[in-house]
Amino acid sequence: MTDAFKLELEMGNAAFEGEQRYAEVARILRDTANKIQHGAQTSGEVFDINGNCVGSWSLDPADEEDETNG
Repeated sequence: MTDAFKLELEMGNAAFEGEQRYAEVARILRDTANKIQHGAQTSGEVFDINGNCVGSWSLDPADEEDETNG
């Protein structure tokens, strides 16, 4: 089994309107990366700057036993 990372965003609300959409996506990516880097979580919901849930993410690392046996 290989590692898998999945991030889904729904960008249909006010936080993603106009030019600010790029900054909002970048902010969400940084927030998610920080959670992964610090080992705080391996999955979770994604919230826009206004506090609305706009998606989810998950990190499924490969099982080390699978990598050595397989």
